[in-house]
Amino acid sequence: MTARPMKKAHVGSILILILAVGGIALGVYLTLLHIWKLLDPNFVSLCEIGQHFDCNTVNSSRYARIAGVPLGIFGAGFYGAMGVLSVMNLFGSRRLERLPQFMFGLSLVAVGVSVILAFISHFLIGAFCLFCMLMWLINLAMAGLTYWMSTGRFRDALRGAVEEIRVCYRSPGCYVAAFVFVGTVWIGGTQFGVYEAKAQDFAAFRIADGLLSGKGPGARYGKVTLPDPNPTPGIQGATYDLDIQGYEPTLGPGNAPVQIVIFSDFECPFCRKAAGMLETLHEEYPRDVLVIFKHYPLDYDCNPYLRRPMHMNACRAAYAAVCAKRQGRFWEMHDIIFDHQKDLSAESLEGYAREVGLDMTAFSSCLEDRSVVLEINDDIEAGKRAKIRGTPSIFINGHRWRGSLDLTVMEKVVERLLEE
Repeated sequence: MTARPMKKAHVGSILILILAVGGIALGVYLTLLHIWKLLDPNFVSLCEIGQHFDCNTVNSSRYARIAGVPLGIFGAGFYGAMGVLSVMNLFGSRRLERLPQFMFGLSLVAVGVSVILAFISHFLIGAFCLFCMLMWLINLAMAGLTYWMSTGRFRDALRGAVEEIRVCYRSPGCYVAAFVFVGTVWIGGTQFGVYEAKAQDFAAFRIADGLLSGKGPGARYGKVTLPDPNPTPGIQGATYDLDIQGYEPTLGPGNAPVQIVIFSDFECPFCRKAAGMLETLHEEYPRDVLVIFKHYPLDYDCNPYLRRPMHMNACRAAYAAVCAKRQGRFWEMHDIIFDHQKDLSAESLEGYAREVGLDMTAFSSCLEDRSVVLEINDDIEAGKRAKIRGTPSIFINGHRWRGSLDLTVMEKVVERLLEE
């Protein structure tokens, strides 16, 4: 005697439940990445396999959270709801016979969100998260399974899905799904906030302790001071360990107790984030924080220490910034270049120069000046002596910053340094 074949709805529900468990695991892992990166700046995620596939890059972008809650928690909430609905469909009564149509509608919404996130990853972040991509595939698989569980042609299934979502208040599945999703996001977001604050406190204490003691993650790099042949009022009389020449753009007073040197690249996404953080620190501590900018473009055209092509417009952008500095407009040019990081052609940079009010004749002449190239080269050599391997590289009071690019952590470090 042969066993009765399982109903299509039962098979689909079991498969969706398995996918939901996998989706929840991925969402939890992506959420924990936020904490682990704070606790260990050297932490490498399982999907950090190159410039274009890096969960940390995606996770640290401004698109990775909604109202401070990581997208991984929203994903876990959705998969939790789909998992519960699949169980209801597996063991439910005839009152839930249209539940697959409702699940199909939710899955289509998830696919739509996946498309939006893929667009953001490609065009706005410039990197993909492999685990996020796995979640997108899960969403697509759920949409296929729920359509398979529904009856009729695609047009009928789509019409039924829209109708079930429109009148979902009539179905107990709607309330259960909403309860699971909202509950997961609320509880998960609240707990994440608690643990993130603790991780920030721990990271700030660890880094500040290293800066003050000369040991640990903030340990001193080592003195490589060169004489200051052309001192400027912003840094006159200060002593540094990182080849400060005197021509570097600065924000803040030269006698500030907290002095931050950043080696940066205008095409580097993390440099853009770091630039915003340091400008915020300067605004919050205008008398206590000095920011010194040094160039380290990851571009073959001017940086001889690269092993592979990376940022093909970084040198050109650095030259333009130096020429803007010579007209007293460095920080304005700095901001507009980072704001248009994806468009750094020669024509675009010329347009940005006009926008910040540069004398275009002097700007064009400056770009042909050999001293501009030599100035960038001096910064690159200083970075090489500081054993820089990437950007941004940040030094606080002569100590290498090894923490994550987290504004709250950096603020707490500055506060602790000012207390000493």
